[in-house]
Amino acid sequence: VLNNFKIAGTQSQVFIPNEDIRVRHTRPAMNIGPIFTALTASSPIFMGEYQHKMACRYSKWRRFPRTDIPQDEVNLSNASGFRKYLANILDVVEAKVPGFLTKTHDGQDVPDPLQNASRVYWAPVRPNQTHRTGEARSAETTPYIADSVAMAAMYRAFVRYIIRHPEYEMMDRSILKHNIKEAETNGMEGIFYNEHGEKISFDTYLAEFLELIYDDAVALGDWDFIYSQTRVIQERGTASDKLIEIWKKHAEEGNTEAAQQT
Repeated sequence: VLNNFKIAGTQSQVFIPNEDIRVRHTRPAMNIGPIFTALTASSPIFMGEYQHKMACRYSKWRRFPRTDIPQDEVNLSNASGFRKYLANILDVVEAKVPGFLTKTHDGQDVPDPLQNASRVYWAPVRPNQTHRTGEARSAETTPYIADSVAMAAMYRAFVRYIIRHPEYEMMDRSILKHNIKEAETNGMEGIFYNEHGEKISFDTYLAEFLELIYDDAVALGDWDFIYSQTRVIQERGTASDKLIEIWKKHAEEGNTEAAQQT
């Protein structure tokens, strides 16, 4: 269990002071998940073995409860609905692991356990009640600082877009799950589906997303950086690309038994 929990992650937070908006933005913001996963891919190797995936941490993360896209019955339309959901989770978790959500690490009572939503989490997005932020998450951790900053800038522009367009919704859940898993497996070389169910390349998938947030990225002064840095990632590759290159080199030299599995 401990080894599976060594999953790290890339996390971006955007201050959303209105609690209802913070909760309501969560579901449509899930659409950023495949992009975050593909662009931050950094775990083709786990526990010394090549996983034949560009981003295997997400699949490890998914073994834990409430780490996937929330089911439709989870009420994310407003803060009240979310708190009712948290209350149900609190009852279930406390019955299994007393104190997990009601005690701090040093054993003190949590003033408001329903604010302790950091342990009731999803990828790729959750409302963080403690910090009053929206929080976009990837189970992957890119070693390139500029890439992480680009993810944060994209998410910030996306939050602004969602707030300005309350009619915008999460794509079909099955399509979104496919796209995230495709990003896990094949990264930027994957075949994705748009909201119309049409097959597209990742380059097209990313281009359509960037077009969506263009006005908001410009308004925030981030467009030039977002555009240039995503191009850098596409041309340079992710950390996974580099790790696989190194792995295969070692396999050719016979330096590792596990590498020969490639």
